[in-house]
Amino acid sequence: MSLLEEVVQDLERHSAQQGWDAAPRLYALVESDELRRAEPELADQLGLSPDVITLAALEQPSLPEKHGVEEALATIAWPEAVAGCALVMERVVLPPEAEAEIPEDEREALEWAAQHPQ
Repeated sequence: MSLLEEVVQDLERHSAQQGWDAAPRLYALVESDELRRAEPELADQLGLSPDVITLAALEQPSLPEKHGVEEALATIAWPEAVAGCALVMERVVLPPEAEAEIPEDEREALEWAAQHPQ
């Protein structure tokens, strides 16, 4: 299993404990050796072994609610030490043919989508 697959699996397990309807969560992914160089105390707190290279997922502050996730992500710049990022969020996906039936009111649309048989 790759380092990325491992961290995604860990984030999925962690997020599953929060349940549905949780706010989107953003994580900076930093290689453990880089984190140990830059923040040795944090690496120790996280229990990162100096002998094993992993990806550490560092949760970031909440995304601003006034903008959509896509707009918020477009404004983020990461330092070179960050190897990537992970976004954990719930999305309801419906087949394209259901799109014409979606109510215009956002609250009604959410309810409708949650109860849609597909």
